[in-house]
Amino acid sequence: MDWFIYSGNPAGARSILSTIAASMITIAGVAFSINLVTLTLASSQYGPRLLRNFIKDLGNQVVLGTFIATFIYSLIVLLSIRDDEHGFVPQFAVAFAFLLSLLSLALLIYFIHHTSLSIQADSIIKSAYKDLITAIEDFIPRQTITQKEEEPQQTVEMLQRHGYQLTTINAPGTRYVQAIGFSSLARIATEHDLVVELRYKPGDFIVEGEPVADVYYRLVPDTAVLKSLIHCVIMGIQRTPEQEIEFPINQIVEIAIRALSPGINDPHTAITCIHWLGAGLARLAGITLPAELHYDHQGQLRVIRKVHKFEQLVDFAFDTIRYHAAGNVFVSVHIFKALRKVVLQSAENAQIRVLLDMGTVVKRVNEAKLSEPKELEYLDHEYKKLALAASGKVAI
Repeated sequence: MDWFIYSGNPAGARSILSTIAASMITIAGVAFSINLVTLTLASSQYGPRLLRNFIKDLGNQVVLGTFIATFIYSLIVLLSIRDDEHGFVPQFAVAFAFLLSLLSLALLIYFIHHTSLSIQADSIIKSAYKDLITAIEDFIPRQTITQKEEEPQQTVEMLQRHGYQLTTINAPGTRYVQAIGFSSLARIATEHDLVVELRYKPGDFIVEGEPVADVYYRLVPDTAVLKSLIHCVIMGIQRTPEQEIEFPINQIVEIAIRALSPGINDPHTAITCIHWLGAGLARLAGITLPAELHYDHQGQLRVIRKVHKFEQLVDFAFDTIRYHAAGNVFVSVHIFKALRKVVLQSAENAQIRVLLDMGTVVKRVNEAKLSEPKELEYLDHEYKKLALAASGKVAI
């Protein structure tokens, strides 16, 4: 190891550290510039809502952080060098700075490669799909309270007949609902014998002073309890994929719509979006969606929440795309294929009917746009495969 440890004089150590520090701040500036160009291109081609995927990218954060850390470390070691009669050179620190510079060089090569991959459509769509899967997992509440499928309106009428009084909680500011702590809501409601009916779900926009929730009570809750309830509703200035399944779906749909626009005209990217949307819906078709009514362990109603129905999620995924893809038989048949994959994953008749209805709409709007017999025949063939899958037969 002696050959690696720096054994020169203070002037040489200063020269090495100054060179490393200057090169690191230069490389960091170039890296930031590359990042800004990437963000600009992604924003113009794929939509500004996808910028958060680039900003939170762990690889970019590690690379830029290492550049800045190496620069700061070199400056600190540089300040520790003394050139007096008791001259001091931190030999191990200088050697470590050299190692950091080599690591930074390797990370620069990785950064260039990673950036070139991250701006490709497939990578961006896959990143949005990961957000969708995370949102699906958050979409299913933790089973700390029992769920039942009942009609909320009838339940509210029942509460009023049993002597419950009503008060409302108003929004403290103008924000988006980003997440809701359902477990905390249920715990507070159980402790104080309350029933909380949420008027909004994650992703909804609320104006200051607007009612957020209705609270049904027998004994009037104090202000502290009402404040603790509103603190369970997390609000912010922008939408996030946490607990909001519509947001990542809209991200993928936006990429598809931009790809189908006359200015870009990239149907293959739109088809890729349809594939991943179908994969997300297939994941949803295989799980039990959350109910609107939640009960505690004693069977008492505690929380009434707003939830998306499967039909709404299918509309979010394909309604806008099928409108912009009308007349494009090659994109439209991939909607049939995606719907068919979801049908094969679903065991609920209601979901299968929803999927078949969406396929019927896609078929109808394309028949109104197409005139070429061969295209109409291809469209009809793929639709029949969807219909066969929906009827419980194996589609060939």
